[in-house]
Amino acid sequence: MINKQEVVFSPTHHARLFSFIAKEMALSFGREGEKVVKDAVKRYGFQRGHRMALRAQADGFELTPLNYIAYGEWEDTTGKLDFRFPESSRDVPMEGHQCPWFLAWQEGQELEYAPLYCEDIDTYLVKGFNENILFEVKGIRPQGARICDFWFREGKMSPEEKKVLEERKKKLGKRAKMPWAYHMGHLYKTIKEEVETHLGKKGEEAFQRALERFEKEYGTQALEELRKYDAVDFDILPPYEGIKG
Repeated sequence: MINKQEVVFSPTHHARLFSFIAKEMALSFGREGEKVVKDAVKRYGFQRGHRMALRAQADGFELTPLNYIAYGEWEDTTGKLDFRFPESSRDVPMEGHQCPWFLAWQEGQELEYAPLYCEDIDTYLVKGFNENILFEVKGIRPQGARICDFWFREGKMSPEEKKVLEERKKKLGKRAKMPWAYHMGHLYKTIKEEVETHLGKKGEEAFQRALERFEKEYGTQALEELRKYDAVDFDILPPYEGIKG
């Protein structure tokens, strides 16, 4: 008996899955399809941010910008991420100079669909974490900005805060991270539900065409892995070991 090789997903797979679906919805339904995709991204981001908040609270921490950064759920496995947090005595800047999503969309010649993800994802991650945090997106690279330019207002990133952040991230290790298969399943299921609810039978057919493209690119086992997440409730926090003190 031949064992199937384990599917190892990455941010690149996540980006391509999104662009396959977004492109199909935009071509099939125009603005209506784009809105459905954007609404799915908002729900996806909010749910992820909420899980981050639940972990921070379980560890006894307040829902501050610093803890938002510390409790991020995903880990770059591509070596193509360049995010920076410059020191600041007023507000907390977060600069995206390079990311695997942008590179994947660029290589796939699908950057035109990137704003459907990038315009809202970070805003709704923050909303899910703490709706009282003032967060501003000043620019994103898919729309021509030099960097993805994010700001947490009414905070600061002093050398002391930066040290606390690094120590907290080190203590957390990978405890707050979720595997890329989970993130892939979350994205897949969330968009699928929005499409089924708002675009009906024709939407389901368009969604299936996007999945066929994904299967052609990455194989049947990769598609089967996504479908394992159909029954998962992404509002619920998966088992979390937590940190002490």
